[in-house]
Amino acid sequence: MRVQFVQAGSATRTPRLVLIDTGFTGDSAFVLSALERSRLAWHSSPPTRVHGAITGRVDRGWVMCSVPGTGLRGLLPAIYADLAQLRLPGGIEGVAGLVFLQQFARWGAERAADGEWRFFLET
Repeated sequence: MRVQFVQAGSATRTPRLVLIDTGFTGDSAFVLSALERSRLAWHSSPPTRVHGAITGRVDRGWVMCSVPGTGLRGLLPAIYADLAQLRLPGGIEGVAGLVFLQQFARWGAERAADGEWRFFLET
C-alpha cells in the first residue's frame, strides 16, 4: 500500500510503499527505516524495547501521514529500525500494522473477478 509521509517541519510529501502486516501489533502504526527518523519524525518518543520480527531497543517518533483516496491524514506513532532484519520484498519501504488499520472503519482483502487479490480500506 502506498502511504504518503509528510517530512517533519515542511509540506514535502514522501510516498512509501509499505507492507500491511496484521500480525504487527503494539503501540506503533509503522516500522520505518532508521535512516528516515530525522526526516519523518515530527515528535520524538522515548525509545522502547520490541519483540518479534525485530527484537531489541528501537527509536520511536510520530509521523504525519496520509493515504490518497481514503481521506486519512493523521499523526501516528512509528518505530525506526534496520529494515534488513525483516527481509521485505523488493520495493517495500516499511511495514504498517494494526494501529494503522484501526484508523479505518473497514479493511481487508478480496479476490477480484480476474482472480487477483485486492486489499481495501474504507473510512
